[in-house]
Amino acid sequence: MPVYKVILTATEAAAALGYSTQTIYKYIHAGKLPAYREPGHRAYQITCSDLQDFVSTWKTMKIPAV
Repeated sequence: MPVYKVILTATEAAAALGYSTQTIYKYIHAGKLPAYREPGHRAYQITCSDLQDFVSTWKTMKIPAV
């Protein structure tokens, strides 16, 4: 049975989409990709459902423009 992660780091999201980590950070800072940080942690965390919603908006968004 395959195991799927529910929470991804920015680096993992970048690898999944084929983008650089810096591009993912630009989308996060622009408010186009929801992400959060746990208190006391530096790394952004992105839920798989937020990443799927982001990908579904590609039809109306010009990628990779930020």
